Amino acid sequence: MISIEINQEDMKKPEVYGAVLRLLESLNGAPAPAPTPVKKRVNARRASEQVGNPNIDEQVRQDYQSMISKAKSLYFLSTIKRLKVADSDQIVKAMEAHYPNFTRKSIGGITGAIRRWFDNKGATLPYFAEPDKSRNGIHIFTWSDVPSLSEEEVNTLIGQVSTKFQTKFVKLIENGHISKSDFANKTREWTKFVHDVSKLGTSYFENEGDKLIYRLKR
Repeated sequence: MISIEINQEDMKKPEVYGAVLRLLESLNGAPAPAPTPVKKRVNARRASEQVGNPNIDEQVRQDYQSMISKAKSLYFLSTIKRLKVADSDQIVKAMEAHYPNFTRKSIGGITGAIRRWFDNKGATLPYFAEPDKSRNGIHIFTWSDVPSLSEEEVNTLIGQVSTKFQTKFVKLIENGHISKSDFANKTREWTKFVHDVSKLGTSYFENEGDKLIYRLKR
């Protein structure tokens, strides 16, 4: 009687497995079944994670690369800074240019990671985000250092807006945007407010459907 002990890890080696089969064949006098090739585990490779070289804002790189090592996150911050005020869909469109797999769901993951990095360093996020009440799942991102009008300039513009809408106009300036859903009588009051803002004759405000965006342009 022959007793042989071989551990499971060694049996995974092709040379050991083949030797055992040949031994069994010689003992039994019959051909042993052909050895089954042991396949090596290969980690599934994801589709191309990055395409081309993301245009990372140089100031963003200098200010934050000490706490953020990933180019994707730096490009995300650069995108918000470039757009100044942007919704989730605008950010996804910009990110897709270099990260084809980036979706609206990806925003939650990347903002969560960025927040943890900033919290670990005791730093303040350079942007703020809030949900768009008029569209489920959409957030509005605003870069914190968006240039603003001086107090005197704001007061001058407020004086040119209907008294009824002056509070809404201040909200537009302070938040960087205002939506149709912020008005009680959405259609009538929103239309009148947009008309009042357009009469100011400035290039500071952009009408994007159900939103007015404040983007100061000098």
